[in-house]
Amino acid sequence: LAGRAEEGAAEYELTRAIELPPLIASSQDFDGFERPATLPNFVGQGRVTAEVAVLTDGDAGTGIELSGKVVSTTRADPGYDWLFAHGIAGLVTQYGGANSHMAIRAAELGLPAAIGVGDTLFERLTRARLVILDCAARRIEIQA
Repeated sequence: LAGRAEEGAAEYELTRAIELPPLIASSQDFDGFERPATLPNFVGQGRVTAEVAVLTDGDAGTGIELSGKVVSTTRADPGYDWLFAHGIAGLVTQYGGANSHMAIRAAELGLPAAIGVGDTLFERLTRARLVILDCAARRIEIQA
């Protein structure tokens, strides 16, 4: 049983290492692909310069300091409403659209947000220390 568990764990790690294109249109898409540039959905006209707090699944309630920071998270569904009670300065999500729950909530609260920035920009944000989120100019500037 232990051997099968180890095999399963090894297979799981292998599948995690495989990256597929966001849209598969033909079998040639498996040979190679380029990540498409995604245009974020900017919410509001606000501008904020702040440290980045990367929030991963399971980080809720783990004591990560969020106050005054731009929170960067993969997705932000209604289960992430608790973020707004922590005095965050801004919100960036990897996935989502202009009509998503968090986009609407950010607009209601006047919170600068970029919803659905895509894979490439999101990965850069997870390594950033400081970010300028300028919704009026429709840009995100990453400071190393």
